[in-house]
Amino acid sequence: MPAYSPVPVPVVVLHRKGLERTGNAPTLLNAYGAYGLTIEGRFDPRAYAWLERGGVLAYGNVRGSGAFGDEWHRAGFKTTKPNTWKDGIACARWLIEQRYASPATLGIWGTSAGGIFVGRAVTAAPELFAAAVFDVGMLDAVRSEESANGITNISEFGTVKDPAEFAALLEMSTYHQIKDGTAYPAVMLVHGMNDPRVDVWNSGKAAAR
Repeated sequence: MPAYSPVPVPVVVLHRKGLERTGNAPTLLNAYGAYGLTIEGRFDPRAYAWLERGGVLAYGNVRGSGAFGDEWHRAGFKTTKPNTWKDGIACARWLIEQRYASPATLGIWGTSAGGIFVGRAVTAAPELFAAAVFDVGMLDAVRSEESANGITNISEFGTVKDPAEFAALLEMSTYHQIKDGTAYPAVMLVHGMNDPRVDVWNSGKAAAR
């Protein structure tokens, strides 16, 4: 549980037995942090392949997840959304401090609404990461409401029609937080041209920016 966050953040770290903590292991930090969804134990053949090759996996139930019930969910929700990526950054610093990884070996991954988690962690603290995977990510939160599936997300992220929620959407929007002249980690954007929930232009705009 990282000390860098004002609250204890649950993180599960998986690796092969006998790992030497030198900071040299390829490490992947994954979180979602929305809709009260909690990452739970399950079999994932992709994870198994990563662990076989000496990699480390870290799963964070950052605020916005349901790890500690509704209060924890709402602590990473609409105007409190920054807690989601601040917890992610805290997890990253803890992994480095504990010598699981270093900024040269640490990657971060988020999917769909988890695109906010990965995108804003990378734009807020790019120096912590060597690579980032934006997996069908929600990366332009300001325009998301105008997409075919956008109305269904207002209850979780807010609406541009409310001044306070518009400011929150702007803050959580990776696209709007990318700064010129900044050394960002290597980025891989994964998307489907016909994704029905997160439009592909989210990845296209972020890549172009």
